[in-house]
Amino acid sequence: MTIGGVRGKAIKAGGSGGNFSREDLAWLAQNGTLYGDPGSGITYTEATGGNISEYTEPGGNVYRAHVFSSSGTFTVTSAGSGPIAATTIDYMVLAGGGGGAVGGSHGAYQTGGGGGGAGGLLLSPGLAPPTTNQGGAQTAATGSFAVVVGGGGRGGFSGPALATGKGGAQGSTSSIAFTSPVSTTGGGGGAGNPDVSTTGGSGGGGAGGYAPTTYEPGAAGTNVGSSNQQGFPGGDGSVLPQSPDFRRAGGGGGAGGAGEGGDPAPEAVANTKGRGGIGLQIKIASPPALDQSIGTPGPSPGGGYVAGGGSGGAYGNTATGTQSSQAGGGGEGGYGTSTAITSPTMNATIGTGGGGGGGNVATASPGYVGGAGGSGSVVVRYLIATATGSAKATGGSIYFCPPSSPSPQAGRTIHVFNTSGTFTVTDPSAVSCQYLVVAGGGGGGGGDLGGGGGAGGYRSSISGESTGGGGSLESAIPISPGAPNAVTVTVGAGGAGAGNQYNTGRDGGDSVFGPVTSTGGGGGSSNGTGPGKNGSPGGSGGGGGAASGSPSAAAGSGTANQGYDGGYGAAYSGGYGSGGGGGAGAAGDNGAATYGGDGGAGLTSHATGSPVAYAGGGAGSDDTEAPMSGGTGGGGNNQPGDCNARLGSGGGGGGTETIGGAGGSGIVVISYAT
Repeated sequence: MTIGGVRGKAIKAGGSGGNFSREDLAWLAQNGTLYGDPGSGITYTEATGGNISEYTEPGGNVYRAHVFSSSGTFTVTSAGSGPIAATTIDYMVLAGGGGGAVGGSHGAYQTGGGGGGAGGLLLSPGLAPPTTNQGGAQTAATGSFAVVVGGGGRGGFSGPALATGKGGAQGSTSSIAFTSPVSTTGGGGGAGNPDVSTTGGSGGGGAGGYAPTTYEPGAAGTNVGSSNQQGFPGGDGSVLPQSPDFRRAGGGGGAGGAGEGGDPAPEAVANTKGRGGIGLQIKIASPPALDQSIGTPGPSPGGGYVAGGGSGGAYGNTATGTQSSQAGGGGEGGYGTSTAITSPTMNATIGTGGGGGGGNVATASPGYVGGAGGSGSVVVRYLIATATGSAKATGGSIYFCPPSSPSPQAGRTIHVFNTSGTFTVTDPSAVSCQYLVVAGGGGGGGGDLGGGGGAGGYRSSISGESTGGGGSLESAIPISPGAPNAVTVTVGAGGAGAGNQYNTGRDGGDSVFGPVTSTGGGGGSSNGTGPGKNGSPGGSGGGGGAASGSPSAAAGSGTANQGYDGGYGAAYSGGYGSGGGGGAGAAGDNGAATYGGDGGAGLTSHATGSPVAYAGGGAGSDDTEAPMSGGTGGGGNNQPGDCNARLGSGGGGGGTETIGGAGGSGIVVISYAT
């Protein structure tokens, strides 16, 4: 029996089931005390421990997730009974990532240190890939189960003798002591002469070679080739001969792929070799169509990427900087004089199990440090209810926000469009629809002193919230039933970043819901000879490029009631700085002589049932490469490898000294009373 559209855990003092009057049902639903139906023969698991959240998936399953970022205890006070779905425990057990190494000394020559391998990853059935990372099924049982969260391995370091601990340390094991325990192995450390790479959940990357010492191979992952494989091997260091002198190390392995091998690439393309292996996207802690509360952004919308390998380091000749890493939290590889102290992006992201980035010992002195591995995490979830409300329309991913939810969207049905589609009302009456329509963000400028991309236009009629650009909240739209009244929904793509200083980043694409159009974000500009180039107008405006002459470059303008202007680029005054892209909540900062402008802030909405920030502007670049931040809401930063806006955010791409960051794709959310 289903009561009030919700089936779940038993009412605490409700007896052993039975029939309720219609008035009783309405009262229970409105007051948040309607959870279960003991008469159905189903009970649901109850447990404590970790950071707890609850969410609803399409189709109505309501899950409770326990996220452990540190060791603790998962205590089951009541085990579910009935169908297998009510008794199943889903989980992710992720070990700490291995540390990146610093390169070894070969007389007067140095080489890059290997990237750290990602921590081992095991998953419950349904979450794991078909042939790897399978940890086996678990059924709820009462009791207390110890949870151990492994720490990341330290990065290698150069001691006074340049031969002390240059290899990265292995990460630590994570586990949960279920009746059938699940344990994962820490990621392997990267190689730094004379220390070799070590095996782990994913293997550490090998060091680059230089005569008379050959390269170091990457190390193996755990159980490679088996269904319970925890990660992939690390990449080999670059082989001899070396021309020119890059001596790139291999990247650490990731849960989703092996680390790339190093290569004696020319300096101009040194950042394309030796990347750590990509991680895996795990959707366990949040609804699948929304941003996950764990992990990092990646190629697919929603984030949740964990267990990426750290990128390998390189000698770097006269260049200094960091090399990008792939999705999953792995650290960037350093070259030249970069260390994890001066370049913290060499450290893996905390809680992702990513491997640390490798570095280089540029001179015969101490003080060079490789990136630290990221700590692991353990996540457990189980079914607590089924919300079986009937949708009044089709299109997108559909969620029911229970009446008992603390969300402002309680008692509403939510349609989320991450890609274009059609919204059709199937109810016999017209439906009053609130909406959030965010366009694609503009691409960042690149090639030289790129301005930040502007965020996509932000229009909203969600009760109690704001629309973009400081405008007034818009009104809900009534949609009539039937196919003739179907509404086309368009989700705008993010604009591509500029590849040289004579181009501007591409504008983002418009997002549309019926009569509501949000304008794509304006592209960020780049440096020009003489006067700087203006940022492009858009939903929010792109940042202006820095100028070698006068006047300074104007910012792109935002669109009324959608977003703000970008920031101005600075005319030369001992240095250059480009403007940040505008956001839905604030204008981009102006560039200055010694730094670029931060991206303008976005806005936070509960449209999906949870608070999510959208439409932040991208950061502007400067000739000192000082790190600047994209606006809250997915805006890209201004560092290579960290400049793309978050997918599904409508954020602007960051401006850089190389290729500008891509803008984030948009999103359309529609809701109505269930």
